[in-house]
Amino acid sequence: MSVGEKTFTVFVPKLGASIKVFLQEHEDCFETNAYTDDGGKRHIVISPKTDAVPGMQQSGDDTGPSWKSLSIGVFTKLDVACTCKARPPIDVRVKVVGPWKE
Repeated sequence: MSVGEKTFTVFVPKLGASIKVFLQEHEDCFETNAYTDDGGKRHIVISPKTDAVPGMQQSGDDTGPSWKSLSIGVFTKLDVACTCKARPPIDVRVKVVGPWKE
């Protein structure tokens, strides 16, 4: 939905919620690079740091993620995992899993 320098917002249709993703919460899993293109639109490129990122889909031979990098812009489809606290107030956290697979 929106892309900043250190955050981006995702819309999760099944929850009907827009949730902000903070890149600092993904530092252990991903290398990140934020930039602005020639048209003035901001993008974030994320790349897995290791071959075994928890929750990430593995390639057919189980040697690592099936993707090398992911460019995130406004309305980019992603595969995410959502978690929430067990007690009120409800706070939903989103972890990036990888690119969207149709």
